[in-house]
Amino acid sequence: MSSEGHPERLAREETIFHAALLFPDLAKRAAFLDLACEGNLTLRARIDRLLTLEPKADVWLEPPFRKPLSTRQQFFLRARPPPCRVRRR
Repeated sequence: MSSEGHPERLAREETIFHAALLFPDLAKRAAFLDLACEGNLTLRARIDRLLTLEPKADVWLEPPFRKPLSTRQQFFLRARPPPCRVRRR
């Protein structure tokens, strides 16, 4: 089943996910998820999967995305073409 077209379900999952992040203790987090998911094993599996991926999200966004520019590349990026002159007839 696709998650598209189910904004209420997605909002609930997001709310539970963010609330679960507030529990650094894994036992307390598990107890919270038991209550929040109300026995819905599919929901619990989706939240657990998101929680396992969450620590890796920071790594994906860490710089550098590319190697630093050389001095020559920096020069050409700063160099601007001369202003254009508009000729009137």
